Amino acid sequence: MGLGVFGPRSATSPVPGTVVLEVEAAERIEAHNEQLKRASGRHNDIMPQPSDDPNDPLNWPSWKNLAVLAVELNRSFGQITLISGYQLLVAGACGPLVSALSRKYGKRPVFLFSSSICLVGTIIGSFSYTYSTLLAARTIQGFTLTAYESLVFSVVGDLFFVHQRGVWTMVMTFTLTCVSNLVSVVSGSITFALGWHYLFHIMVASADANTNEKEDGVIGVKDVRQVEAVTSVPKKKTFWQEIAIYNGTFTDENLFSLIIAPFVVCSNMLALWTIFITGAVTPFYVAIAYVTAQLFSPPPYNLPTAAVGYISLGPFIGGALGSVLIGMLLDPLTLWLTKKNKGIYEPEFRLALTPLGLLCGIGLFGFGDLSAEQGSVYGVAVMWGVMLCGCSFIIGPYPAYTIDAFRDMASQIFIADVIF
Repeated sequence: MGLGVFGPRSATSPVPGTVVLEVEAAERIEAHNEQLKRASGRHNDIMPQPSDDPNDPLNWPSWKNLAVLAVELNRSFGQITLISGYQLLVAGACGPLVSALSRKYGKRPVFLFSSSICLVGTIIGSFSYTYSTLLAARTIQGFTLTAYESLVFSVVGDLFFVHQRGVWTMVMTFTLTCVSNLVSVVSGSITFALGWHYLFHIMVASADANTNEKEDGVIGVKDVRQVEAVTSVPKKKTFWQEIAIYNGTFTDENLFSLIIAPFVVCSNMLALWTIFITGAVTPFYVAIAYVTAQLFSPPPYNLPTAAVGYISLGPFIGGALGSVLIGMLLDPLTLWLTKKNKGIYEPEFRLALTPLGLLCGIGLFGFGDLSAEQGSVYGVAVMWGVMLCGCSFIIGPYPAYTIDAFRDMASQIFIADVIF
């Protein structure tokens, strides 16, 4: 313990997430240091301890690791926005079931099922010409969101060591936040040139391809290993065993207990805090994306669909800048703090960059003020970008902290975050 992190009340109590990470620290603590493993390359002074199990993902090689709708459907902006609202409602409602099934049967079948349902919803959307049919298509797609907005973060904990997780958590965050704004740029042009149905036509091919590319879905993989004796080495799985969709059950708990688990984790105040922080920030940038057509299609802006989409370049650039900074700084800063702490890693080191999340508030207020005053559309885009840049410093570090501090219940926390 150190650098402002409190120690356990009992000297024998294990502290979740606290890891002996540096070789020198391990040699001070562990007498049998000849069994210690070292990372390769520039991190050869780091001591991640995987098992000797060849099937452990930590031992895998790195290569393996709206305005248009409102007019066409003769509906108000509010009714068009409800199409996505019901999609999110279904995603939240599915959270407990997704959590239970992923813990019981593994993440891989859940991802595969989610992709298949997404394909069905997308096909329906591509042939929808009424409001009700489009609403049904988007609602069906809602069944797919929960897995891809929650379980992907816990997969990072399965596949990567503690000193590697920061950058990969940021990759996931970048994909879920920044890339969604880039999609608006592309979809605006497609809608303007070909019509909104082509958004679904193109997505059908994407969803069809995605069903064949899934994460491993190993549940219960140990965290960064403490020094321990290995009594036996499991036999390496064959290629077909590795890519099997079903690998049996991973827990003997009944489904009801697993379904209520995302709610039970909220009794942990620190877990509840991470859920509240990330869950409170996310709706703001989602809401902005919903109202841009209302703000910029009517006078005085009178922007066409494609131009409204181009405004999303602001948040994409801002979010990308924040994501790159987090990706470059989070792991190195964590390792630097670990060295300052005599080689002992604490999950709280992940939160050192979160004060820069204040940029989120600055950008949000700036966006609101400029929009209310009908100011420069470029200024609005910049403020939107500042906001998403700030979001990156919150949405990026907190999942990394959650994976390290609450390893055994990370999936449930991320599910609870989606529900919130």
